[in-house]
Amino acid sequence: MKKKLLWAVVALLGITATVLIATWPRYLPAPYCFPDSVFTAEDMRAKVDCHPKDYKLEITKDTVVLFAFPVRLSLTHIDWVGPIFVIHVPSLSEVVLSTDGSIRFEGYKSSEGRGAIEDVLNNPELMASILERAKEIEERREP
Repeated sequence: MKKKLLWAVVALLGITATVLIATWPRYLPAPYCFPDSVFTAEDMRAKVDCHPKDYKLEITKDTVVLFAFPVRLSLTHIDWVGPIFVIHVPSLSEVVLSTDGSIRFEGYKSSEGRGAIEDVLNNPELMASILERAKEIEERREP
């Protein structure tokens, strides 16, 4: 009887460990699933996929807007260079905007990336909604 109980406990522990290992990456806080560096489109896709959903806007499959999220949502300090990031994933191109829409940084890696990002920047209705959302996020952040 003791042997059966021991084997049942061992089997239960094995199943529990397997389930925890299989599901663990899904429950990591966002900064821990970000790649340390972004060198490839796959790295950028991982960065975009890990970004909290409430702070992300997908324009197309390849073009996204990421909003800086509060540090309290992460386990590490994140020093944001701006509140709004317009990114073309395949080319690794990005533009960082202020909440007033002014450009803080431009990093175009291809003409395709430049075109995709400029399509966003030159769309007044889309930019108005992006800036409005960034201001809402900023207001929520203030104590």
